[in-house]
Amino acid sequence: MSKFTLFLAKKQNKNIGRTFNFDCELYEALYTFIHKSKPYAKILIMKLITLFTALIVSTMIFSQETTDYKKPAIDILTQTYKVLDDKVSNLTEAELRYVPQDDGWSILNNLEHLAFVEKVLNKGLSDMIEAGDIQTDKDLSMNDWLVISQVTDRTNKAKTPPKFEPQPELKDKGRDYFMAEIKKYRDHTLWLIKDSKLNLRKIFGPYLYGEADGLQQALIIGAHCYRHTVQIDEVLKEMYSEKEKE
Repeated sequence: MSKFTLFLAKKQNKNIGRTFNFDCELYEALYTFIHKSKPYAKILIMKLITLFTALIVSTMIFSQETTDYKKPAIDILTQTYKVLDDKVSNLTEAELRYVPQDDGWSILNNLEHLAFVEKVLNKGLSDMIEAGDIQTDKDLSMNDWLVISQVTDRTNKAKTPPKFEPQPELKDKGRDYFMAEIKKYRDHTLWLIKDSKLNLRKIFGPYLYGEADGLQQALIIGAHCYRHTVQIDEVLKEMYSEKEKE
């Protein structure tokens, strides 16, 4: 049975002697329950699941030894890409381009958006590290759970700026192109984190909801990927439901 930990990645929390496992079957059951609930209940349940996931991840982060403080970010970046790749790798062109009934983004639109955002966020983190502006008197590490919950909370429908929306000139690009772009910038982000000699907890930069330290900027990249993997799941469930009616 596969496990859902750190966004579908199993991780052992050695410091407090617990393994946090969120079963994929439990995730599916909760997802089904949400979609059978009344509208006001859906919002509450989704927020609770988002908060629960964020608290699990942040608990793991807080409990890491100082010398290993980068590992949760590395795990999240590695595993969220893997989950996304597994999700879309075997889809047909028709499935990738299926447009939801609410006229929302197709799976391919989500991949295009992710590719562009990966590039932007990678550049932001790279610039922070290059600037090397260490602020030893500031500590935002207690905000890890908040950063993750804000980014993954799909009940909070932020308006996507035009430059982050699907672009007409890329309409003929496919899954392989966008996944290659995502992987290129994800690999570079991982390299930045592993290679940097700076204390990533002491460099800071903006994000959509405020300010985040260097490690949190990496968590944001993984959390944003997870957010859109959930959106892709929603598109797939609608599409398969429509096929069953045919």
